[in-house]
Amino acid sequence: MKFNKFRIVKSHFIAEKDLFVGIILLLVALWKTGKSLGWFKADKKQLLICLVGHILIWIVGAFLYKYIVGVINFIGVLIGLAFFGDFFKSSEETSSQSESGTEGGLEALPNIMFDNNNVRWQLQHRNYDHVVYHDDNGNTMIVRNANVCRGNIHTDQGSFHSY
Repeated sequence: MKFNKFRIVKSHFIAEKDLFVGIILLLVALWKTGKSLGWFKADKKQLLICLVGHILIWIVGAFLYKYIVGVINFIGVLIGLAFFGDFFKSSEETSSQSESGTEGGLEALPNIMFDNNNVRWQLQHRNYDHVVYHDDNGNTMIVRNANVCRGNIHTDQGSFHSY
């Protein structure tokens, strides 16, 4: 009986062409790792650890090919759901958000807003937990809490509006 060196690989793990591509990719990875570390100028221990790491990853990948592909597909599905999950919201959730008219908190504050006396307040700077405004008279105001709804602005400093 002749011994086929790829028999195990063909029946249980990966196909011959995949094995060939894997070996080429391994050699490219080894070459790029050696080049980036500076082959002969590199610390020999560090170079050896990196090269052995590449070889071990490839060997583990060859023996666990079917499982690794399944895990990668599962991770891909999770990433896809994370990015496109908003498209699957029900129409009731979307309509209730639009009916409330709430645009947001501090991040929704406009660059220019007016108080009840039509004094103009201009944005000076914005932080994650507060926003600083100044008026034309030189007064400064720090807003730490806000609710913006259809041009009406309610803050911890009073009510404002924007046009």
